[in-house]
Amino acid sequence: MLCSACWEIKEVMTPFSVIFGSIFFYLTVWLVSPVEVKYSPSVEAILLLLIGQLSLIIGWMSCRIFVPPSARPVKVELTDSYLRSLRAAFKILLLLAVLSVFFKFVDKVLVRDVLSYGSAAERRYSLESTSIFGILAGPFYALCLSLPAFVTVLNLKGLSKLFVIILFFVPAVEILFIGSRGIVLVTLFILFFYTRFVFKVKMLSVALLSAVGITLFYVSGMILLNRLEAHGISPLYSAFHSNYAFTLVPSSFGEKLAEDGGIFSVFYFVVINFAQYYLHGALEFSFLFDNFEQYDHKFGIYTFSVIAKFFGVSVGPDFLESASPRSGIYTTILGPLWVDFGFFAFLFLALWGRAMTVCYYKFCSGNIEYLPLYAYMSAVVFFAPVVNLIQSALGVYILVSFFTTIFLVKIFKRRFRPIPNE
Repeated sequence: MLCSACWEIKEVMTPFSVIFGSIFFYLTVWLVSPVEVKYSPSVEAILLLLIGQLSLIIGWMSCRIFVPPSARPVKVELTDSYLRSLRAAFKILLLLAVLSVFFKFVDKVLVRDVLSYGSAAERRYSLESTSIFGILAGPFYALCLSLPAFVTVLNLKGLSKLFVIILFFVPAVEILFIGSRGIVLVTLFILFFYTRFVFKVKMLSVALLSAVGITLFYVSGMILLNRLEAHGISPLYSAFHSNYAFTLVPSSFGEKLAEDGGIFSVFYFVVINFAQYYLHGALEFSFLFDNFEQYDHKFGIYTFSVIAKFFGVSVGPDFLESASPRSGIYTTILGPLWVDFGFFAFLFLALWGRAMTVCYYKFCSGNIEYLPLYAYMSAVVFFAPVVNLIQSALGVYILVSFFTTIFLVKIFKRRFRPIPNE
């Protein structure tokens, strides 16, 4: 078979780097943040969180020990049949993504008229129910996040490339518009993978992209301020009385910064709010663990509520609020898994670490279709000390979309498989 293209793979972030980078970044945020602990975590809860991280490492190690990886290639030969498979799959994925965005637009703009609401809080309340168009948009809406993985290898240029990039940011912009930000974390992390490992962007451009990320979080802070103003709540009061403040409050230094006001008042508020947002999950997990005796395990319904709804299981707000001691907060990746599976949560994390490592080796072997799934699984691991991204931020929908990406490419690989010469 002739090689029609060579695709260079270098500097791919390994699963080991993701796991320890996650821990390092989380501890760094703890050290520099102007916050202090209000709810002291129990020793048992801290130990369980450490075992959770160890489970991810065990999953990574099991793949290396029992399935020894081949050397990572510098350049991967892309055969003509494989490129045809990618092009065919990409066209279908693009069509599904565009249709999903269209259905989402009809659902939110035409059916529920979210543009008529003046504040993000009002827009969020208007979205408590959904329409048939919202249901149709759901399964493949997250395909927007997978499409840029194919830009370089399929040599997309001009308007085609621009259109794919615009689609990539649609979910994040939509979520910011309604006053949330969970999917923004996922989008920025996947964007980092794409800019470094697909587009081969230089470090200066990565720095510029980091500035874009900081800007997005600044905008999210402004949106949150608007939400508070809509309810007549001051930023400083929110910092001491919000859901996050149950376990973590501004330190005396952070309080002084927030009180000083001036042109940097929004920046100080964003810093404090981000620190509470990013760090409170571990403390909330301790509160969950310390008070879980009166609750029952949900056997997957809590973490995978979207799938449960698909099979007709009633998973309304009352169920979600009754599943754990507190609602509206994060409890790290382990919290929802603990509610569902108890100690079997560690087996789930080990399997996740192993599956992520398999995706890594698949991608490094030249299977481009595995990059979106590997990037997302890495995002789940990187933010594991903060939140369970599988449960929130379109988690299940992203998994469905990225597995669909792999499935379609495999189908077309069989269709375009070269027939050997007799």
